[in-house]
Amino acid sequence: MGEAEGIRLTNLLLTCIFLPYIGSGSVLVHDNKWEPRPRPYKYWADLQKDPIFHPDNVRDVVVARHSIAFIPCKIIGLVDHSVTWIHKPSSTVLTVDDFVYTTDKRISSHINEERTEQVLMITDVNFEDQGEYTCQVSTQPAISLNFHLHVIIAVAVIKGKRERYLDSGEDIILQCTIPRLTYPPEYFLWYLGDSIYTYQDKENVEVITESKTKTSTLVIYNAQVSDSGNYTCTASNAFPSHVIVHVVPEEVPSAIHHEYSSGCACGSNSERLQNLLLIFAYAILST
Repeated sequence: MGEAEGIRLTNLLLTCIFLPYIGSGSVLVHDNKWEPRPRPYKYWADLQKDPIFHPDNVRDVVVARHSIAFIPCKIIGLVDHSVTWIHKPSSTVLTVDDFVYTTDKRISSHINEERTEQVLMITDVNFEDQGEYTCQVSTQPAISLNFHLHVIIAVAVIKGKRERYLDSGEDIILQCTIPRLTYPPEYFLWYLGDSIYTYQDKENVEVITESKTKTSTLVIYNAQVSDSGNYTCTASNAFPSHVIVHVVPEEVPSAIHHEYSSGCACGSNSERLQNLLLIFAYAILST
C-alpha cells in the first residue's frame, strides 16, 4: 500500500470516528486539522432561547401634560425579533422596531444598541394620549406586555410655609420639587417678583438642581432686607409655586415678626396693626 493510499485510509478512519461531531456542527476538518466550528451568529446562545420581558419593567408611566412621554419596554434575549407598539384602546399599530406606521408625527420608537430596550416616545403629550400601550415581540406565538400612560397637570411644590419671616443675616432656603412625575423636568427657573432671578453673579446665592429627585433648591446666604419678596419656582412641565419671604431688620424685635410667622393671634387688632406697620417702616428706611 502506497503512502497516498495510507493517508486516504487514515482520513477515512478519522472521519468515521468524528462523524457524530461533524453532524452536530461542533467541529470541522480543514487541511487535515480538526477545529471547532465557528458560531454563525454572535448571539448564538441567545438564539437558542425565547425572549422574555425584564422583571424591572415600569408599567405605569406618569407624565405632565405637554411634556415628553418615554415608555421603555425592556426585553431579555430579543436578538433578531422585532418589537411592535400598539395603542390598545384602538388596536392601532404605532411602530414596528424603529419604523413608524401611524401618521401622528409626535410618535417615534427607539431601540438601544444592545437591543435590550425598545422605547416608545410621544412628544407634546395630551390627555387623549393616556391609556394602555402594548409592547409585542414577534415570537411564535407572540408575547406582549401592557403599559399604562397617565397624563396629569403637574404642579411645582415649594416645601414649607407659604409666607416666611427671617431675621437679617439668616439664610433663605427654598426647596422646590415636582411630585408624581416619572421623568424630571428639562429645567427649573426661579423668579423674584415678575423677573427671572439671576444668581450667577451673586456670591452669596446658590442653586442646587438634582434631576434624579426632581428638585431645585435656592439658597441665599446672609440674607438682607433687599432679598425680601415673592419667590416663584417653575419648571418645564409644571405649574409654578410661590412663597413670600420677609427679611426683617435686626432692629425689629424678634417677637413681633415671629408672632406673624407662627400665626399667633395674640394681642388686639390695633396692636397687631401697629407691629406690622413698624416692620414695613423699618424695611422702607433700610432700602
